[in-house]
Amino acid sequence: MIFERFKRHKGQEMAAHENENKTSYGMGDAGFSLVEVIISMVILALISIPLLGYFTNSAKYNSLMATQQRATALAQQIVEDMKEQTDLIQDTRDDTGNLTDIQSGYLDGLGYIPTKYTTSTKNTEGSVTTYGSVVYNGKASDIGENYDVKVTFTDTNDNNTDVYEIPNMDSDTDVIALDLDQNNSSAVSYFMALNAMWASSGGEGDSRTAASKEDVESRLQRTITVLIQQSSGHYHVTVSSTYTCDGLNGADGETYEASDLADSYVNELGKIYVMFYANVNSTGAINDEVIIENLASTDCSPDIILACQNLGDVDKERYVMAVGGKDSADSDTFVIGMSSVAGTIRTNLARLYSLYTDGTLGSADSFDYSALTDKEEETRRVNIEVSVYKKGTMDTSDEKKYITLDATYDM
Repeated sequence: MIFERFKRHKGQEMAAHENENKTSYGMGDAGFSLVEVIISMVILALISIPLLGYFTNSAKYNSLMATQQRATALAQQIVEDMKEQTDLIQDTRDDTGNLTDIQSGYLDGLGYIPTKYTTSTKNTEGSVTTYGSVVYNGKASDIGENYDVKVTFTDTNDNNTDVYEIPNMDSDTDVIALDLDQNNSSAVSYFMALNAMWASSGGEGDSRTAASKEDVESRLQRTITVLIQQSSGHYHVTVSSTYTCDGLNGADGETYEASDLADSYVNELGKIYVMFYANVNSTGAINDEVIIENLASTDCSPDIILACQNLGDVDKERYVMAVGGKDSADSDTFVIGMSSVAGTIRTNLARLYSLYTDGTLGSADSFDYSALTDKEEETRRVNIEVSVYKKGTMDTSDEKKYITLDATYDM
């Protein structure tokens, strides 16, 4: 009897202990099995690899943009330094006006080396005049800079020549946005990849052909957005590019963005420079759009400089850049004219068009803008071209040019 009671008591105690173990270490707190851990790691790896590539590419892009901005600032500084010289260029002409020599003692003293001198002739009212140009190369190590620099002087012996000239930049108040040519190329590659995925997804009996690069380029359209905001007494300016490729299979409704062309805070806002490569291969009604959104709470009308960097590739009769403006965050309607969103708009393009709210094209020259030219009566000028290259690449097979600026020097 006593043994039976002991046995029952022991059994109840063991059952209670077993239940306690189940409560403390039950299925709800059993942890993860090795298989579950491995599967989780695989999923995490699959997610992380694309993200890692994104962050890597983003870091490379930001580094490239910083390099491009420093190169632009250097080119502008060189131009300004040369224009301040009272005797920058020395040219020699004979009694008939033919150019026999052109040189720059100023650049000689800075370590630049003249490498190429050319002459040409032209007819002027029955007479033939010789004019010429000289190229000065400045290797980074010789001129004490982090970039190679090439300076070209061209003396045409002309008066009143229209020359594309960038206005002076002020690093304290001006904002510089650089829309690189590689953005156009990257956008084309992105849309080609989407189209290739569409072509490869066709099943049996659904034969699909990927579009050619030329077809993608012809459909490409870019919108450059200049956004001006105000916060805590500062002006915040961002410039971004968005690409679309309407009508391309697999890419309808998709966009490619280059969002970091400029992101600047300034106490006083002067001019906004948008240095861009024209989207010249598009066959649409509009090649490039520019939308200026001025949402600053106080009166702010910065000058906008739209400077095309591949002007030689632009067909003046066919290329179309349309410009629209917004002065309220609560409205999707573009303003009539541009006076409420910008001061003076200047460009080296032949013409600008207005952009309507519905995205359609307005007429040419329907708002006030001025050309990036400089005229002055009875002043002979020498054209100056300053190009900045990656260190050690100038005039090599690996040449990488960051920026070219043009200016004039009054003789």
